[in-house]
Amino acid sequence: SNEQRKSASTNISSTNNKTRVSIGSLSQSLLNIDVSTTDKIYLLSNLDKMFVEMEDHQINLEILQTNQSAGSFLDEIAKWQSTLQHIEAVLKQWNCVQLLWIKIDYLITRIQFDSQINFIYSKADK
Repeated sequence: SNEQRKSASTNISSTNNKTRVSIGSLSQSLLNIDVSTTDKIYLLSNLDKMFVEMEDHQINLEILQTNQSAGSFLDEIAKWQSTLQHIEAVLKQWNCVQLLWIKIDYLITRIQFDSQINFIYSKADK
């Protein structure tokens, strides 16, 4: 009947209006960016949450893949699975590089500080 169709379309449209958590977590991870300061900047944080969400999406895709009515979408599901795996690999590598950069930055700062102290002491000794 018409009332059932209206009810079904209302339910579908209200479902589509919900915000996606994964998009929100990305913006949360970018909150630490502040170009106006010279402090340490972590470009990505809360990666554990993002990895959990990606794993949930992978599980959902696997469930979809086993669904009998997914036959015509199997290629698309496989593409999404591959894309999620690639994103996860990139984020893991990014995190490793970020951690190394933080360590290198600390060492460079320490070396510069030690050099300045040595320069000051050498001037004071003269």
